[in-house]
Amino acid sequence: MSLSKESEKEVKHLLRLVTRAFYAVPCALIMEVLLFHSVVYEEDMLKLTCMHRKVFRSYCNRLLEDRLIVAYTQKEDSPQYRMMTTTYFFVRWVEAIDAIKWKIHSLVKMVKDEVDQLSDPQGYVCPSCRTKYSLLDAASLLSEDKASFECSVCGDKLIEDDSGMEAQKGQEKLEKLMSQIEPIIESLKKIDNMKIEDNNFESSLVKAIPVSSSSVASYTVSSKVPRNGKPGGMSQSLQNAAQKSQATVHVSITADDEEMRQERESKEQKSETLKQNALPSWHMESTVGKSLLNGLGQEIPSVKKEATETGIEKPIKREESETDSGGRAGYSGSETAGSDATGPGTADTAEELDALEAYYAQLRANQDAEDEEDDEDLDDAMFEDDME
Repeated sequence: MSLSKESEKEVKHLLRLVTRAFYAVPCALIMEVLLFHSVVYEEDMLKLTCMHRKVFRSYCNRLLEDRLIVAYTQKEDSPQYRMMTTTYFFVRWVEAIDAIKWKIHSLVKMVKDEVDQLSDPQGYVCPSCRTKYSLLDAASLLSEDKASFECSVCGDKLIEDDSGMEAQKGQEKLEKLMSQIEPIIESLKKIDNMKIEDNNFESSLVKAIPVSSSSVASYTVSSKVPRNGKPGGMSQSLQNAAQKSQATVHVSITADDEEMRQERESKEQKSETLKQNALPSWHMESTVGKSLLNGLGQEIPSVKKEATETGIEKPIKREESETDSGGRAGYSGSETAGSDATGPGTADTAEELDALEAYYAQLRANQDAEDEEDDEDLDDAMFEDDME
């Protein structure tokens, strides 16, 4: 994209006016070189401006910070057959015009605010703390001798405010400023009526005028490294501002359906916790009575085998041997011997049933106590999960 001759001439005229009005002579010289050659390598710029590198960068960074020029850095092949970093400078028309508009607006607004502050009607002022009072406010600040007014802040005597002279000076200052920037404002109005297309490094190279044939820079878009438009040569404050402009804000919006899903997942997790903390089957259902019924001739499934393998009958045999040492001494072999019995015709059937009921009562009591402890632990765990 390229500008028409008329628009390009007007934009260059605007840039010359601004740099010569608000910047030092070296800055105007740098701008003049860029407007003539379009794109200039840093080393070539040092030769054309006859500046030392440190001095050149101090003035160049001023123009970079104010967005009047742009620095473009890329990797290129050097004559020593190794990669070198080259920095080019050029002017981006749209960015420079917007920067000038903002600078003029800020300057005029600052002077107008100063004039408006001075033009406010003030009757008296304190010479010590510079507090100003209107005529109505000063009426309540009479001294004891009714001869003067006293400051309500420091107690010093008030004097008549002569800010009218300062306001007049401020107005003259504003008029002088407007007369000086009038050519810039007229140029901006003309540019607003034109179509200004933005340019980049590639489009600026098309219209670039070579500086010298001995330049080590290639003045081409390098294909060695992807073009990233890195702001080489910029000040640290400008680089920090560029990094902040790339920051993103992540917003998380939670709908009602998602809240219901989260609540459902929480309930499922609690149910899984209940299942994990549930008592095992061999603890929930004792096999002692079933083994006894099996000895009396009733059929029992594989619970007897499970109880025998887990060893649940061992404490039962010890307890029964303690309660009935005489008649129950041979109970340990009742399961094998009772398998051949045909009915409840044994002599110690009543005693065994009484002992079995006593054992079940004690087992139920122990189980109820353990269930209460498990419920308390589970309630505590669920309460901690809810608090999290």
